[in-house]
Amino acid sequence: MKGLPQIVLVMMAVCLLAACGPSYTPPPDWLKHENHTFKFTVYYPQGWKLSNQGSPELIFYISSPKLSEYDYVQENVNLISQVVAPETDLATYEQELEKKANSQLQNIKKISSTEMEFKGHPAINSVYEAVVNDVRVKWNQYVWLQDDRVYLLTYSADISQYETYKGLATEIIESLQFY
Repeated sequence: MKGLPQIVLVMMAVCLLAACGPSYTPPPDWLKHENHTFKFTVYYPQGWKLSNQGSPELIFYISSPKLSEYDYVQENVNLISQVVAPETDLATYEQELEKKANSQLQNIKKISSTEMEFKGHPAINSVYEAVVNDVRVKWNQYVWLQDDRVYLLTYSADISQYETYKGLATEIIESLQFY
């Protein structure tokens, strides 16, 4: 019984050290993208494409391979960042985001919304469905504020492929590490 408190202390120290170390180890064949401006790394599977072209707010867009000429929706994980006013709060930003989505998309439906912590920041995680260019799409979005910026990290897919790609998308999202 005398050694039990010491064992507990050692186990707690090991757990704390493990929590401080790297929390993600990518599969060995995954590719790494590092962004020195926004100070992050993200990993993604070989065969997927990474882009950061198209919008100044787009930090990265990682898309699945096209399966056929009729594969109109590339399942993807993307990160967008926008500068916001210092007084911006997360709930208000999320409401404005929803208003904009409702004005631009058909049959939008919010499936869930949860306040959480994401990568060390208070965040909102929401899941939506909508019709985009005559295709039913589902997306899972994390929104958080960091300094003077809002970040939107989104996994989106054709609704028929959402569950198929969800595991890979989740792993890409988990691989995102800020430094």
